[in-house]
Amino acid sequence: MKTKILSIVLLIVTLSLFGQESPQQKMERLSKEIETIVKLEKEALKVELQAVDQRVKSGEITGEKAEALKRSISEASAKRIAEQVNQRSNEISELTQEIIENALEETLEDGELPEIGEAPEAPEAPEAPEAPEAPEDTEIVNINIPKHKECTNKRTVDKVIFAFGINNVIENGDLSTLDDSPYSIMGSNFIELGWEYKTALGKDSRAVNLFYGLTFQWKELKLFDNQYHVAIDGETWVLTHPENLKKSKLRTSQLVIPLGLEFDFSGKTEKDGKTYYKRGKGVKLGLGGYGGLRINTKQIIKYDKPRDQKKEKIVDDYNMNNLTYGLMTYLGYKDTSLYVKYDLHPLFKNTETTNVGIGVRFDF
Repeated sequence: MKTKILSIVLLIVTLSLFGQESPQQKMERLSKEIETIVKLEKEALKVELQAVDQRVKSGEITGEKAEALKRSISEASAKRIAEQVNQRSNEISELTQEIIENALEETLEDGELPEIGEAPEAPEAPEAPEAPEAPEDTEIVNINIPKHKECTNKRTVDKVIFAFGINNVIENGDLSTLDDSPYSIMGSNFIELGWEYKTALGKDSRAVNLFYGLTFQWKELKLFDNQYHVAIDGETWVLTHPENLKKSKLRTSQLVIPLGLEFDFSGKTEKDGKTYYKRGKGVKLGLGGYGGLRINTKQIIKYDKPRDQKKEKIVDDYNMNNLTYGLMTYLGYKDTSLYVKYDLHPLFKNTETTNVGIGVRFDF
């Protein structure tokens, strides 16, 4: 009966909130459904446990049997909450990725990554409450819903990482060679999206954290002056195209594992006589590196021909290194940071050309 009532209430909540809903509205609906599930299940569990106590008082069952019955009821309740909350938590996770992908698709025009001023904003995904564990005694289960992810005593927290910015190349590690780069500064961009974990190194502090995770990176280098890339005999050349080019870009996708230390100066707070460590609520500094693999490289060129317009996407490795690794740092406040990356590996084999990038990073 309890399950039927819960299903009916959730159906009413869903129908009242559903109907041509936007992704953001759907996320809000899922969050409210999670809160409703936990609240109704908690109330129903309380009623069932009180009914068991009444059976003991009336002499219908023994205290020993009541203990076992309460444990069984609590475990069943926790299982129901876990199943329904996990289902909606997964939907929220998938929806977050969908929102970001849709934002990118709307911003990407004709195969291009967005210019630095056009980068989409990443939505903030609400955290789903954790399902409670079954109690070990006869007391009513106390179901706690965490209210603030940033203020927690967990040693490990997870974040969605989204970053964008401009990138270009330098020679022999000399930043002054940017002036001689054949690539446009504002037209050469990068986007990064992934997941990251942060584990506090101290038991009684959250100031120093080890960060690690997995991210996808997309980089584009836009050439000047009607030029394009040509791979000849193991070398990559930048040559002038015979046609009048409207676009000439080299795009690379990579799978990368970041690793380093984050210094979080958020501090801690006291509540109800207990100390809580803040996470991501103040100034933070990240120092580390990354390593990974190049997944794909393609050149995109577009030009006008008499009474025709032609676009080519040429997939080739262009003698790029398959391994990617480098150094990274970020400095920011709360969820937003200034982000700098420097590749240590040469962009093209048998060269001293390396990639550098600077942008904005969000972790939420």
